Amino acid sequence: MGKDVAVALGYSVARKAIRDHVDEEDKQILTFQNGTFESLDIPNRGLTIINESGLYSLVLSSKLPQAKVFKRWVTAEVLPSIRRHGAYATAPTLGGRASPSTLTV
Repeated sequence: MGKDVAVALGYSVARKAIRDHVDEEDKQILTFQNGTFESLDIPNRGLTIINESGLYSLVLSSKLPQAKVFKRWVTAEVLPSIRRHGAYATAPTLGGRASPSTLTV
């Protein structure tokens, strides 16, 4: 839920945070009718759901202290690990992987 994420990050106005930081294609407004959730095109009249991309947009756009720790972890640890190793994994997992220097052809 978009509001829950925004509140957890410390945004004072969750609706504004989602509007300002999450692209339209990364959010959807749902309403519960007749026992099922249905898409709704009317802003502020339902439950705003954000996808994974929207979550990262909300976090990475934030200047709030709660988001800064996560942002630093992603940009300083996760992304460099993916670039170096092709995956993100903990040190013990990476230690068990073959490195280019140990491979023979």
